[in-house]
Amino acid sequence: MKDTRGVTLITLIVTIIILLILAGVTIGVTINHQGIIDKTVSSKEKIEKETLIQKLEADIFEEKTIKNRNLTDTEIEEIIIKYGKIEEREGRKLLISTEGNYEIYFTELSY
Repeated sequence: MKDTRGVTLITLIVTIIILLILAGVTIGVTINHQGIIDKTVSSKEKIEKETLIQKLEADIFEEKTIKNRNLTDTEIEEIIIKYGKIEEREGRKLLISTEGNYEIYFTELSY
């Protein structure tokens, strides 16, 4: 009588095909446009930019507290320039940060 306890060749091929399909789907989700890796990089950049905005706002608030008054535009620009260079686009001022090369419009800051 034939022993049927072993793995048949067909079972092995079906298992390999299923694993290849799962691997293909996983790689596609991870690597493709708007995949996990792209979303991770995008989230990291957003967090870094928001952190920089919070540092700027904290420095401005600290200077306001020290001087016990609202700051002039020139005083605010002196604080902001520590983080990069100031440019003007379409009539709006923005900071090009040296850390991460982010563009932050002054209107994004709450001061």
